Amino acid sequence: MTTSYEETFEIPRPPPKANGKAPGAAGWEDPVPFDAVEGPPFPVQCLPEWMRSWAVAHSEAMQTPVDLAAMLALSVVAVASAKKVEVELKPGWREPTNIFTCIALLSGEGKSPIFRAALEPAREYERKEVARMAPQIAAAKERVELAQARLKEARKRATKPGEAGQHAAEEAEALAVDIEVMHVPASPRLIVDDVTSEALAMRLAEQGGRLGLFSAEGGPFELMAGRYTEGTSNFELYLKAHSGDAHLVDRVGRAPICLRAPALTAALTVQPSVVAGLARRPGFRGRGLLARFLFSLPRSRVGRRASNPPAVTAETRAAYLDSVANLLSMPVVRDDHGESEPRVLVLNGKAREHLLTFKAELEPRLATGADLAPLQDWVNKLPGAVARIAGLLYLADNHEVVGEEKPLRPLDVSVCERAVQIGRYLLEHAMAAFGLMGSDDVTELARRILEWLRGWEGDAVTKRDIHRGVHRQVERATDLDPALDVLVSRGYLRAMRPPRTSPVGGRPASPGFEIHPAVKR
Repeated sequence: MTTSYEETFEIPRPPPKANGKAPGAAGWEDPVPFDAVEGPPFPVQCLPEWMRSWAVAHSEAMQTPVDLAAMLALSVVAVASAKKVEVELKPGWREPTNIFTCIALLSGEGKSPIFRAALEPAREYERKEVARMAPQIAAAKERVELAQARLKEARKRATKPGEAGQHAAEEAEALAVDIEVMHVPASPRLIVDDVTSEALAMRLAEQGGRLGLFSAEGGPFELMAGRYTEGTSNFELYLKAHSGDAHLVDRVGRAPICLRAPALTAALTVQPSVVAGLARRPGFRGRGLLARFLFSLPRSRVGRRASNPPAVTAETRAAYLDSVANLLSMPVVRDDHGESEPRVLVLNGKAREHLLTFKAELEPRLATGADLAPLQDWVNKLPGAVARIAGLLYLADNHEVVGEEKPLRPLDVSVCERAVQIGRYLLEHAMAAFGLMGSDDVTELARRILEWLRGWEGDAVTKRDIHRGVHRQVERATDLDPALDVLVSRGYLRAMRPPRTSPVGGRPASPGFEIHPAVKR
């Protein structure tokens, strides 16, 4: 005897139509999306006055989360100070001041205007540097072209017999050596966006190893994942340019590129759905790329935005432009071989103790079964990231004097306390980001089940049906239980009442669930 689905479970029937209109999703609350994550607000009180005022003013003017402006401002300070200063926590442990940031916001949140405002001083610096260097670049090119023309003529004369040919050959050799060592400076660049890994290596080499990668759309993640390399991930340069490790590129038919200590700053904004897929990119998690990013998943202001917000004042904008300009003009100290030699910023005793206490506080939470165990790769880099942020706050606090050629005074505990507070913010947002990525197997399976349910024809489903649909992901139906609990807790499914009587013959009835109407939309 066959028992119908409707007979097995007491499926609630909709009430009769009222006034000819079908009923809505009565009794259902809105489900909690997997990308509905929200961390604490950015602690803007930790920023120096000029940066805090700028971030808050632009947040209000553009009606965007203040987190976006704050994270971008820190990133701009990072690209301005990279290769100029390093933070020494203790002998043998130094951190550069470049950072990688990733801010998740939905489309239409107003990212691009904040990007333009944040990068305004960097763009102005580029423009002025291009104008300043243009005569030098033109003169250097002309010297090379004249030498090449003389070399061409000398080569022709070198083919003649006798003493004249011998002199011409010697002249050609000398010219070839001169041309080899002639240097034509590259046009100054500070900011790039849509750039492949190989082009990024070239730009870094041209710019002395310092560069900022700023993108309002998150396209660089696609490039890292292999957009132009047939799906083969290509992000080794990013790993090394975050930590300052040497990077050598050898290609047949091209001059080698040698980066001794590259310092790349990256600031990317992406949609939450992009963050959700990052951990599934080949190698992104396993090779440590995601562990290098400082994540921010701010609360959206959509639905709460003012229609006529106040504009940013001229004074606030000028203070930001001037402060960043001071940091951009801070010189790069070079050794006798022309290589950059960053000035060392040390921590005083209390500052070092405060940071190491924070590091010690994290350690027990990394143990197996503890709350941060799934994030070991990211959390292990957090104390170093906090040291970098402390260096950025110090430089931002002292932007008017750090360009002077004298030793930097030690970083004190008040700066370190502010950096640790920002570190705690970043930790909460990293936990949200990695949860959004579905880095745990249960959440990932729940997502897969939800996608499968979108193609299910009925308004209710049994666990047996679900197991048949996703059997490639799980071997046993009981393995579905944790993921089904997640879907129930988020409101996508609702457990049905057990059958009043067991089916006659066959297997016991499988647990049933109603499906939220929003799943099919």
